[in-house]
Amino acid sequence: MNPWWGLTQMYVDTTQVDPFAQNWWWAKILLDGEFANCPNKKGVIGHEMGHVFGLAHVSTSTSLMYTGIGSTNVTRATKDDNDGINFLY
Repeated sequence: MNPWWGLTQMYVDTTQVDPFAQNWWWAKILLDGEFANCPNKKGVIGHEMGHVFGLAHVSTSTSLMYTGIGSTNVTRATKDDNDGINFLY
């Protein structure tokens, strides 16, 4: 078992890249084999989609981008998450 419920990987062509070091063309979201037991499936998938939009982890437990999102009841983007996306785009 992995230490995560979900993981987002960024790519250019078929090469995985560090999203903090360069732009990427597409992303792949991986879900852990134990994802069926995750208490917050919607939150985890939303969190990983946040990474696809370019958002990083935050320490605020009420945010969708909180590192431990699987153990919270947050299931949708908050104002802070939306502000981050609006800033990037």
